[in-house]
Amino acid sequence: MVQQIPRPLAGTMTRTAGGGLGASGGMALGYKLARPEALVVQIVGDGAFYYNCPASMLAVSRQYDLPMLIVILDNAGWSAVKESTLRVYPDGAARKGNAFASEFRNDTDFAAMAAMFGFKGLTLSEPDAVTATVTEAVETARSGTSTILHVRLPRH
Repeated sequence: MVQQIPRPLAGTMTRTAGGGLGASGGMALGYKLARPEALVVQIVGDGAFYYNCPASMLAVSRQYDLPMLIVILDNAGWSAVKESTLRVYPDGAARKGNAFASEFRNDTDFAAMAAMFGFKGLTLSEPDAVTATVTEAVETARSGTSTILHVRLPRH
C-alpha cells in the first residue's frame, strides 16, 4: 500500500512495522478519536479483516460515533499464509500441489455487514465503476456514516 498510495502530507498514512494482522481496525478507530475531523480510511485485506474482530470494531464505530471508510480488498485468499509458506519452503509440497490452505470462499458479502450497524455497504467488482463507487464511499463517510467498500479482486 505504501508504494501504491503515495502520501504528500506527513502523518497521513500509518501501518504496523511488522506483523499486525488484526491491528488496523483498532488503529483506525484510534486515529478517528484523535482527529475526529479527518476522513479515516482503513485499507485491509479480507484475511486481515477477519482478524480485526470486525463486529466489535464496527460496534465501537457506531457506539462512539466514529465514522470511517473501511476498504476491504477481497482476493478470496490469505496471501500472508501463502507467501510465508513459499519463503520458508520455496520448493515444498505446498508449491508442488498448489495447496497452501490459504483460500477463502469467494462469495462472502462484506458490504452486508454494514447494515448490521446502520452503515453503508458498497461492493465494487467492475473496473468501470471505480470512480463512482469510491466517490460515493468517500462522500458517505465524510457525511458521518461509516462505510464498508468491499472490493472484489481476482483470486490470489
